[in-house]
Amino acid sequence: MEKALPLFVLLLILGVGACKKDRETTDPKSSASFNEIEILENWTSNLIIPSYKLYSQRTNELTLAAVKYINDPSTSNLRILQGAHSNAYTVWQKVSIFDFGPAADVLIKSHSNTFPCDTNGVNEKILSNDLNLSAASDLDKKGFPALDFLLFAKSENEIINSKTYIQALCEDLSSKSNAVLTKWEVANGYSTEFIAASGTSAGASISVMINAINQHIERYHREAKFAIPSGVRSFSKTPLPGNVEAVYEKTTSLNLAKFNLKIIQSVYLGLDATNTKGVGLDDFLKFKDGESLSTDIETQIE
Repeated sequence: MEKALPLFVLLLILGVGACKKDRETTDPKSSASFNEIEILENWTSNLIIPSYKLYSQRTNELTLAAVKYINDPSTSNLRILQGAHSNAYTVWQKVSIFDFGPAADVLIKSHSNTFPCDTNGVNEKILSNDLNLSAASDLDKKGFPALDFLLFAKSENEIINSKTYIQALCEDLSSKSNAVLTKWEVANGYSTEFIAASGTSAGASISVMINAINQHIERYHREAKFAIPSGVRSFSKTPLPGNVEAVYEKTTSLNLAKFNLKIIQSVYLGLDATNTKGVGLDDFLKFKDGESLSTDIETQIE
């Protein structure tokens, strides 16, 4: 698996990059060239915007659950807050791959899911009533990892004492998710720009998406979720189980990783939230008589 997914991305880059050149020279199908806009429209309307809508909804629900807990810090409201965190963290896996455009503008990935959490730093900020979360030095003291620590590693009394900071963390997640969604949805906003940038040149949207997939698989999925915690990437080869994602909720890490990989599959196949098939990168390869290659890639992802 370590080599398979980067290979999938490399082959896809080579295949997509060759399509434009071939159509411009000797491709017998050049008279019926593939319309890349169909992929971009499908991604935008059926995958990216719906995913950000759901993520925005879940982070807003998370904030409401935090406010409810602050007003009434009961055990039942704590369970609701913990559940809201888990739901939002799961949906985060749907949008974390789209780390370009509006998401890159607000650095949403770094602000939402830098792990492992600096637990000592979180405790210090709570003790000093420091609710400023904007500094680069605060990235590992906020987001889902900090909430994971506060909501699942502490006693109920400790959680009550942390409730103001918990609300600030939830509001920060919600604010950034809403900002990204707005830029995608606004008339003549980023979605219009994204769809218009068709073709396969370096700055075109298909290239932007492929680069995002590549970086996400290499750095955030393979490395952060597996290689570093398992010790594969350390000089000593010593496992670092405390560096795994969602370490304090304990049962969540693997499910988050699987769900995250599923989104990569959806981008490739052009699947929407209901797994309905739309135009995807697989169709691009099949148009170039790459049926066998497309099947190999699908098998690698599975």
